Amino acid sequence: MLLRAGVFDVADNDRYSVIGIGGVEYLDSSLTTNLFETHFKEEIMKKIGFSLFLSVLIFSLLATPLVRAENPTLILDVRTKIALRAAQLAVRSMPGIYSWEEFRSCSSFVSAYLRQLSFPVDGLQGQYKEYKDPFPWSSVISQMDWIRRNASSNVQDAPLIDFLEGRLWSKIKPGDLIYLQKAEGHNGYNTYYHVVVLVGYLSDGSPQFAEISSGREASFERSFDEVTNFYSKDINGKWNVKPYQTGSKKNEELKVTWFDSLAFLNNGLWLKPGVVTPNSQILSNKFSTIVTVNLYDGTTAVFEKTSGTPWKEVAIEGRKIFFAVIGRKLPANSNIGEVFFQSHEQEIYDSDFGVFISQEGVYQHTWTPQLISRLETFSVISGFGGLNGTTDTAIMRPLGRETNGRVSEAVNRSPFTIHQTPSVINQDMLLRQDLLEVANDPKNKLFGAIPVPKGNLSSGCVNYDPETWSLLKGYLKQRLSKGVGVVFSYPGFDQDLIFGFDITKSPFIGNVFFKWCPESGKITCDSLDRSIYRDTYLDELSSE
Repeated sequence: MLLRAGVFDVADNDRYSVIGIGGVEYLDSSLTTNLFETHFKEEIMKKIGFSLFLSVLIFSLLATPLVRAENPTLILDVRTKIALRAAQLAVRSMPGIYSWEEFRSCSSFVSAYLRQLSFPVDGLQGQYKEYKDPFPWSSVISQMDWIRRNASSNVQDAPLIDFLEGRLWSKIKPGDLIYLQKAEGHNGYNTYYHVVVLVGYLSDGSPQFAEISSGREASFERSFDEVTNFYSKDINGKWNVKPYQTGSKKNEELKVTWFDSLAFLNNGLWLKPGVVTPNSQILSNKFSTIVTVNLYDGTTAVFEKTSGTPWKEVAIEGRKIFFAVIGRKLPANSNIGEVFFQSHEQEIYDSDFGVFISQEGVYQHTWTPQLISRLETFSVISGFGGLNGTTDTAIMRPLGRETNGRVSEAVNRSPFTIHQTPSVINQDMLLRQDLLEVANDPKNKLFGAIPVPKGNLSSGCVNYDPETWSLLKGYLKQRLSKGVGVVFSYPGFDQDLIFGFDITKSPFIGNVFFKWCPESGKITCDSLDRSIYRDTYLDELSSE
């Protein structure tokens, strides 16, 4: 007997009517003969039983809510938030399909990414014309040479096959740059071919990357398969990672190299001691005298120039350098970091290290921001900073870049300035003057910059002891008519970038900070007990 659509075929091809129950067809028994009645009834009951089973199963499936696996989401730890924000801004800065001729390549994309992290990037989209050794805008090989030359302790290598087979995810961290080698490519044989940024890891453990590659636009949501699609597999599904044989000698295996750019940044890219040299042409056009303050260690110097000559460091009564107390370090606080990323879309805050980076790539690690101002005059102010007593203060006006690109002076005076330590009765509360007097005494063995973070004591202004202040003020006051500028920055930082940073809108200026971070009243922004500076620093160093 054959079951067909609508009929059973039986002996002599007799046709029988078909009745449908539960979707299963069977014969009307009234039309059957006694010969086949018993046989058909057995077959029918089998079909009906199976039909009921299917009906119950389908009904139970429909009645039971379906549990679907949700799409994996990005795990947002601090490093991932930073990498994601920098990658998003880099993608936004590089619209269009990959084009080597128009400098939209994998290497130029990671340069755009590093610019968001305030790296000194050279080339078409970088600045840093006067930086000693800027990061190359393009060429993965040149970039790798720079990394090994400047950041050898933050770079690691491994066999390429380990990366392709997923054995390195416990070692490569969000924010790392990953340079991949290929047997044959546009850069030659057995060398670096492509570079991507690891944005982070998804909830299912898979990685997410940022990159631009041939035929595609830049993206911060690339999968592993997408960034490795230029590698092939053999018929057994194994990765083909054999190096190209270039001679009789066996070539080394292909490798992957990753660079921890965040560690390099936080381990001292900008945090270097010494004198800050003026490097913006705008300064040359506006001022004849410049005072520079290193925001890492408070080193202060004075420069002068005449038309057509470079800036020259000058001595004041035989001294070329002076030392200041600067602002306390920004809070390394994950709670503040959470609020920051919710309320700011164009900027970066590393709450693991207390580092803020503006949309323009301006780096800041203390409550004293990078700033360029004109020194207008000096004034003794009562109650400065909310303290009783008086403070001899420089009145400064910030310089900023307008929408048309022109640099002009701000309407309001700078909330950050240089000044003498306040003249208050309880100087011990401030713990500044005694440190500064020692630091600025050439005859004292402790002469020099106050060690970090011992010198991070103010709420943002730059402080000098009375004797040092008298020297600086007396010299600068005589030169106000020819234009005196003040630069707060780091050694080698591109000062042209600072003009694009509006300090009045900086997230880390007192009144602004407490608006976007209402939790800050409960959160300690300065975890250091400043009394340890007086109680231990001078005593310990004096006894050495």
